[in-house]
Amino acid sequence: MSTNDHILSTFNTALQELKETTLTMASGTQRNLQNAISGLLQRDKQLCNQAIADDDDEDRLEIEIDRLGMAAIIRFRPVAGDLRMVIGTMKTATNLERISDQAVSIAKRARKMVKQDELPDTTRVEGLYQVAASMLADAVTAYADGNSERLPRPRLHLPLARTRRQPRHQHRRRRHLRRNIHRHPPRRRTPRRTHQPEKTGLTT
Repeated sequence: MSTNDHILSTFNTALQELKETTLTMASGTQRNLQNAISGLLQRDKQLCNQAIADDDDEDRLEIEIDRLGMAAIIRFRPVAGDLRMVIGTMKTATNLERISDQAVSIAKRARKMVKQDELPDTTRVEGLYQVAASMLADAVTAYADGNSERLPRPRLHLPLARTRRQPRHQHRRRRHLRRNIHRHPPRRRTPRRTHQPEKTGLTT
């Protein structure tokens, strides 16, 4: 085996390790998002706590992917498509970590909502989650196969087509939720009154 063949084989091994670590992170991100939404819809505090705790694994994997990517760039000095592959993978890890952070935010909000009366509008989140989860799954599959053409074109452009209508729709949804919150105010505990001795006219 020549030196060039050895370097190429070692580089392919490094790329494979980088890819497998990224797919492991993607699987964890999908699981965290599912647990957060399930905790919200099922009012399950344990699922919320699980999504929050598992985010630490995603943070560690992002750091590991950055380390592997930088090591591959410094050691092998890839160019053209190979360099784009390494940098693209590192950016993918950053986006996966952001999704996992959003799952944590959902889980923390859901954990607070479990303590209050259930809002009927909470179930509307499920449809949005199904779309987002499906798009994430398609993106992960396209990355695993190394073929962006496998992403469904209509779904890929659907959010762009509706960009102008989203703000008005979101404002209507928020106003609707605020009205329901006012109709179903959270239960608050009344503070206990501490016993205070009666004041007398005597002075010491």
